[in-house]
Amino acid sequence: MLAILNQIIIYLIPSLSVSNNLTTALALGIPSITLLIAMSILNVILIWLMYIAIIKIVTYKRANQEVSVGKIIEDAKTYLGSYSGLSMLMGLALFGLFILLIIPGVIFAVFWTFAPYILILENKGISESMSESKKLVTGRWWKVFGYNFLFFLIMFGIGIGMGLVLSIPSLILKLVPVVGPVLTQILSDSITMFTLPLGIIFYELFYQKLKATAVTSANLKETPKA
Repeated sequence: MLAILNQIIIYLIPSLSVSNNLTTALALGIPSITLLIAMSILNVILIWLMYIAIIKIVTYKRANQEVSVGKIIEDAKTYLGSYSGLSMLMGLALFGLFILLIIPGVIFAVFWTFAPYILILENKGISESMSESKKLVTGRWWKVFGYNFLFFLIMFGIGIGMGLVLSIPSLILKLVPVVGPVLTQILSDSITMFTLPLGIIFYELFYQKLKATAVTSANLKETPKA
């Protein structure tokens, strides 16, 4: 259950953002459904671009490569189509599996944990990324599940702590006419903006570690015995 919650948080945050936009728009009295849809689509695209950018920045820093804003923007635009397709496919698949069959949903949530990193870092296609992630996790399922569990607990604790700290300012801001709901939403989103990069970095490092272990194991199997 916790593993699939992690994956739903990662892949369905754009859907939550649409809901947040709706709440804010209603509070502001925005009458145009077209404007609301435009805000929501823009929000989703920006979130996906942020995911890609963070993954690439971490990769460049580890390789001691120069990182520039232009380079990151170009990378983000390059992978936006495939990443958005992967996010929607995984989000819908996991949601359906979770609703209909909880145990398979949890199993495949863990299997597909590293699909986004394979897609971006290894330049693979959507189905190939999901397949490669499953192959990498096979034989290490419980280990990956355990890390998902640990990470969820840590992020849950941070989220609760930040929520308590920001609860009083949020209550005060709600009393402010017109701009109050917007400022409250910004405070709420700040929790996600803080925890989201931590999650991306955590899973990127975990992916690299498992990948290195898998390569080492494969080499040992191929080495002829003396």
